[in-house]
Amino acid sequence: MKKLIIFLMILSGLFLLSCEDWINETPLREDIIQDEKLVDAMDIPLLIVGIEANFASTVERIVMFGDLLGDQFVYGKDIIKDATYSQFDEIESGNILLDNNSIDGLADNVGELWKHATLLKDRVENIINDATEEEKNEALYIANFYEAVSYEVLAGFFGLAENQGGGCIDAGPFVPSADLYDMAVAAYDEAYNYASEANKKVVKSLIARCELYNGDYAAAKAAAAYGMSEGDAPFNALFSISADNYVWQQGSSALRAQNYVDGRFAGYIAADPNEANRVFIEEVPAGLLVTSDTTTTYYLQTKYFTADAPISYMTWQENNLMLAELALRGQGGDAVAWVNAVRASHGIADLTEADMNTVIVERDKELFLTGQRLIDQRRFDGLWHLPEGAWRYLPIVARERHNNPNID
Repeated sequence: MKKLIIFLMILSGLFLLSCEDWINETPLREDIIQDEKLVDAMDIPLLIVGIEANFASTVERIVMFGDLLGDQFVYGKDIIKDATYSQFDEIESGNILLDNNSIDGLADNVGELWKHATLLKDRVENIINDATEEEKNEALYIANFYEAVSYEVLAGFFGLAENQGGGCIDAGPFVPSADLYDMAVAAYDEAYNYASEANKKVVKSLIARCELYNGDYAAAKAAAAYGMSEGDAPFNALFSISADNYVWQQGSSALRAQNYVDGRFAGYIAADPNEANRVFIEEVPAGLLVTSDTTTTYYLQTKYFTADAPISYMTWQENNLMLAELALRGQGGDAVAWVNAVRASHGIADLTEADMNTVIVERDKELFLTGQRLIDQRRFDGLWHLPEGAWRYLPIVARERHNNPNID
């Protein structure tokens, strides 16, 4: 009977929803996904649906909270009438309490992503024995890929102390960010073995990002050289009307805006109107403002202006900017050419020269509201904007600290 129920859930979803909607509108069923009796190939699609839903929930929150702790989003307290979330205020100031339930939710998303990815891998490798070779390879690609994502997110966004990045896996000991990036690379490498040709390029770009953030520039260049290239479609986290984009919810005029964007993004557009082709903002509507300040113009993001707007997790433009940075770090290549290809994709004029500050600014604009700016602020001198003692990572939350005997 259980197998029949699972089959009917999958079959009805495929008939009623598009592929994208199926991924995002099907609820994650903890009781089914964790069931040790899932032993058939027909169970694999349901496990994949759950993993991809976890991924989307993770990505939307690393954008919201990463760019709020960073300097792209600003909490709208006393500016925007609906900005009433005290947890967001904590994040934006870097004065974060360990019981912040917004971060608690993100921690759950990342933990579930790891759990379901490793469960799928275990099922396929050790229990499910009726899968075709194609089904097995797809499942092992998905499992290893999203296991890698979970390590990458922990490495880049979480920390045990204000300046101590890293996280815990399944209530295990604390793992520093550097080691988590190594674990991510190993899992991405394993995913590469089962990837399609297009996905291999995505994997290489993500390996390059992990190596770059971990300071191994030669390894980053070796991966980025085989990463995504001009014209490749972005790798996105997908959303739908019923499983909507959290950044759209809390960062646009369409629903209940909590955050506005830093004013420098309007400055980019003022300096070159073509920057509006990649920096998507609008003035906060007068009806949403509660401030008496009439001298400052405030802006909301419009990059995610619909409930189902996707969030790019990796693009060929990011790969190009990594190659540009690596060229400036002595790894060979033409930094100006890499940067200009990115600019040209938005109709922005070429530059004649590029230094590291050029790359930093290009990344600020190109990776607008993707969460990566927070990591750049820690990587590059002079970008950090909060006072000494503020959190530079999202803290491992109180619940995990209390339930994990391996950390204080």
